[in-house]
Formats: sequence, C-alpha cells, structure tokens
Amino acid sequence: MSHLSAFGYYTIQETFPDAEINEIDVMGAHALSNHYNFPNGVFVHAAYCVPHHLSMVQK
Repeated sequence: MSHLSAFGYYTIQETFPDAEINEIDVMGAHALSNHYNFPNGVFVHAAYCVPHHLSMVQK
C-alpha cells in the first residue's frame, strides 16, 4: 500500500521500500507542513518519518 508523503512528492514505498510507516506518520507530516506553512513538505516528512523509522529498526 502506497501513501503519499507531504505534498505528494514521494510515496512512502518509494522513499522507504522496506519501511513500516503507518498513516499516523503521514498525517503528522501533513499536519506539520500545514502548521508551519513549509513550502516544501518533503523536509518535514523526512524530519518526521526518518527518526521514527530508524527507531523502529533499532527495536
């Protein structure tokens, strides 16, 4: 299943092919992008999801 990241630049699957990222992470990236009015939501998506993904891998 492929979810669009913030502003739809990449899908989760394209960015993290083996990732287990849920819809709450995607919604969080959208919410942060909208709240701070970032022109490029990819940075928000990366800042939000990458640490979470790494923390899941390390468990």
